Amino acid sequence: MGKVLVLFFASGCTSLIYQVLWMRELGLLFGNTAHAAAVTLTAFFIGLAVGGYAWGKRAEKLNNPLRTYGYLELGVSLAALGYFLLVPAYQHIYPFVFASFSGQENIFLAIKFILTMLFLFPAAFLIGGTLPVMSQYVARDIKRMSRKVSILYAVNILGASVGALAAGFYLPIWLGIQTAYLLAVGITVLIGLSAIVISRTTVFNTSYASDQIPQQVYTNEFQIAGKLGLKELSILSALSGFITLALQVLWVRMFAQVLQNSVYTFSIIVVVFLVILAVAAALANALIRSRLLPIKSLTLFILLGAVLTAITPLVFDRLTEGLQFYKNTLPWEAYLLQVFGLAFLVMGPPLLCLGTIFPIILRLAEPFGGATGKTVGNMVAINTWGAAAGALTAGFFLLDQLGLWNSIYFIALLYGVVSIYLLIRLLRILGKQSFRFAAVALSLLIATTLLVGNSKELPMVHLGFAQDKQSVLETWEGSAATVAVIERQGRYLNIIWS
Repeated sequence: MGKVLVLFFASGCTSLIYQVLWMRELGLLFGNTAHAAAVTLTAFFIGLAVGGYAWGKRAEKLNNPLRTYGYLELGVSLAALGYFLLVPAYQHIYPFVFASFSGQENIFLAIKFILTMLFLFPAAFLIGGTLPVMSQYVARDIKRMSRKVSILYAVNILGASVGALAAGFYLPIWLGIQTAYLLAVGITVLIGLSAIVISRTTVFNTSYASDQIPQQVYTNEFQIAGKLGLKELSILSALSGFITLALQVLWVRMFAQVLQNSVYTFSIIVVVFLVILAVAAALANALIRSRLLPIKSLTLFILLGAVLTAITPLVFDRLTEGLQFYKNTLPWEAYLLQVFGLAFLVMGPPLLCLGTIFPIILRLAEPFGGATGKTVGNMVAINTWGAAAGALTAGFFLLDQLGLWNSIYFIALLYGVVSIYLLIRLLRILGKQSFRFAAVALSLLIATTLLVGNSKELPMVHLGFAQDKQSVLETWEGSAATVAVIERQGRYLNIIWS
């Protein structure tokens, strides 16, 4: 298992190096707008979702999943090399596309989406297949799926955080974009070849000793966990992806109010996001191995996630002292540490709860049987489709219609509704055993609702220290930016754009 974890850590690392560099290059080609970024992310997630579903269906029939995983990584390296062909091709046709459709925004976006799909889909499709295929290798027995896969998931995400950090801060400076990209391709080739070599020297176990698990306890847990149907688990998986990516989009906008709106700021948020998700997956693995019922764990962490998400605007306002801008007057390393600290304090608590949800869903899916790879592939596909929808909804709709703070409250409300539904299911399943838990949970939700409702209206911009001599005349919030018109000392106007 140790060699496999090393390979999967490296796979997560290279995947995020590709993604960061793809986003950077496509931003240069398509423009660094919120819409262009959303289109790029959506194309990437569609590739991941289709790949997870397709390879998950095939995983059960594989005689040697580790060898197939190696071939997938080699395929990723070949698909990634298409970068050196498609980018020049797009630069060649762009003048014609711009001249013909630049005045028709929707058509122009559709063309960009199609071109992005041609560019990203092959590699994303293959990357999407790596988790279900590797899951089939490490957990042939469905009864061990959640225990094994949650570790794989955590290690892969931790590798992704290292990749995001390297691609965002170091590799382009040290090596340049193209050399950094070729380095990632080379590492991917090494991963693929190593997996193929290991597959030839490792016996693939097709059966496990079932007597290692206390059968009576395991059966009782499954009888309770199985009270949630596969359809409900699929909806929860989609919601988990939707909310997680929607929050990432919204939190990026939130941090842009006080930080320099640069690639470094975005990279910091992504790195913190991934590190906490990796820790959350490890926490979920510990919960899965504990005696706490999976459905109770799921309800608890969705509830806490709703509460902690709802108060993130208040926490952010307090920690930034009313959205004061973080000026880079400190040495560069000290400034980065300060920003990392702010991101961990704001995003850490809710993400630690929300990141446990997907692994626990896998645990609850075990009673339905089937092959590990197929189950993981289906859930990954559903979760990824939800993530794509979340990024699009937050980027194109929520910010325009609700504004930043209300969008975050809306996301928290979604999970609050889900937690109430699960509490009702718990009462039906466990009866009086869960009454105290449900009462405390509902009290916490009500208290949070009252706190958010009675809190002072949060600012959209920081007016500075001479607030008595300034006033906000008008503000606009949208997917592109937050704009405020400020009157200072009754004499002139200042426009703040963030």
